[in-house]
Amino acid sequence: MRIMSEFGKIHFSVDDVINSLLWLSNNNAKSIFDSYTFSFAKELYDKYGLITTCNCLYSNGTGSLADVTDKYASQFYNCSSFIRFSFHGLDFVKNYSNATSEEAKEDYLAVKKNIDRITGGNSWSEIMRVHYFQGNHRCVLEWNALCDNLVLLTSDDFRKNYDLTNEQLKKVEDYYLKLDEGPYYVKTDFRLEAVNKREIKKKANGVQEPLVVFTHEKYINDISIKNKMTYLCEQLYK
Repeated sequence: MRIMSEFGKIHFSVDDVINSLLWLSNNNAKSIFDSYTFSFAKELYDKYGLITTCNCLYSNGTGSLADVTDKYASQFYNCSSFIRFSFHGLDFVKNYSNATSEEAKEDYLAVKKNIDRITGGNSWSEIMRVHYFQGNHRCVLEWNALCDNLVLLTSDDFRKNYDLTNEQLKKVEDYYLKLDEGPYYVKTDFRLEAVNKREIKKKANGVQEPLVVFTHEKYINDISIKNKMTYLCEQLYK
């Protein structure tokens, strides 16, 4: 799929990203790589040329992207070839299955505006996994209108996804679906916290590329998650 081709063999993303950015500001860090999220992204890039996408929330309930300094903008800008940012949602509880189009637009722009400010404006990705994999038809249309080539990543299980019917979701199982006047929908293959190395090896064999893999910000410093991601890369970048 051409729209995903720049990611090579793996599209790797981290959901719920907000605390890593707030941590930089709150601790007056010297470098973005003082954060375990961004240091791991650099490690994956240096070893395997991998791009990491951070799917961002606007708020964690006590702080927001508006509270994050822009003093690291040049560092993020210089790393935009391998650290990307995208929209995930307003916060940990917002569900877009019952949101208005105005809410969908407002939340998306709030995240994008602040990420552009924080990162220097060269790191935004239109490949996004919305919180809970949810978004009614009016929300999806609004997000699609705000993007040039929107890709919505669907779930790694069999839950309701966005505005897709069951029949459409079955078609996504074949890797992706493009609707007329709508976004691309691409299937997520697995989340790192839900698989073991034997399952990773099986999933890495004979898959369409890129393999779509993710974890969550709260797990990114877990040694088992790092080991699983390293193992996956070793399978695909032998």
